[in-house]
Amino acid sequence: MLEPFLWMAAIGMSLLSAYTLAYISDTDRALEVYLAIFVLGMMAAMLGGGLIYLAHPSVPSIETAIWLNMGVMGFLTVPIIRVLVKTALEKGELTLYVYTIPYRYLWLTRILVISLVLFNELLMGWAFIAVTQGVSIFGVGGGSLIRAFSAIVSSDWFVFIMAVEMAFSAYLIRKLIPKSFLLVVLFQTATMIFSPTAVGVTYWKEISIVADGLVMAGFMAYVFLKLYRGAPPNRNFISYLYTLVVIYVFMMIGILVWVATKSELLFSLSLFAQMVLYFRVELEPSTLTAREKRSWLLDAKWSFQ
Repeated sequence: MLEPFLWMAAIGMSLLSAYTLAYISDTDRALEVYLAIFVLGMMAAMLGGGLIYLAHPSVPSIETAIWLNMGVMGFLTVPIIRVLVKTALEKGELTLYVYTIPYRYLWLTRILVISLVLFNELLMGWAFIAVTQGVSIFGVGGGSLIRAFSAIVSSDWFVFIMAVEMAFSAYLIRKLIPKSFLLVVLFQTATMIFSPTAVGVTYWKEISIVADGLVMAGFMAYVFLKLYRGAPPNRNFISYLYTLVVIYVFMMIGILVWVATKSELLFSLSLFAQMVLYFRVELEPSTLTAREKRSWLLDAKWSFQ
């Protein structure tokens, strides 16, 4: 009876994460970035508090979880208040659009945001697996951190929720990215949905292995055809495609290793790498549309105008 409510909570958190990522796509405004970090940080604190209670169900655990949330909230509120106060003192009004984060530090905040999103998904998967399977959080993966990581990332709580998050976030920034990239995201979402490790029934294993293989093969055919007809003018887009092809090669090998040895580690790492690759672009989608600078001296057309 509890599982449907957990799925509703998981989908809700994934949609909130997707909206938060879309909110700060291609922005360097300090207050917007700090607000996004606040939301993601509070999600991590709430999930962490839940894990503390699951580890030792007791009143002291509840108190510890509350103090954890209060501490994280206070810590993450400081940079927001600092920006607001500084703006009010210098400009005489509160506004979102005054202070920006220098580019040399912006990449650090983006790494932090991506880390928080993935960390939240891991915590959620860890907690929900423990609840639905009726085991201690220390019993997930047999007590091994590596096996626990593999079990969480390859589970339905991770792959299906991340597929929803990827698809919804791409929809939210659809006006900022080329249509061809939306097709690439569709391929990525499909590979997440057809993860053979997600559902522990025989027919799903057989169907998903075939479907996942066809999707990845179709994506590689799409890439080769696109390059044959003429590579996209954007170098970052080409690099994204090449990197994704490499990830899919390891994902195919990971599926074979899982079938042969029941080890999910390589497949899980491939899934994780795919999400990191996507989130990096989602936070800076302009890298997919910016054209390479070309000197007018190299363009012969000017001589005929």
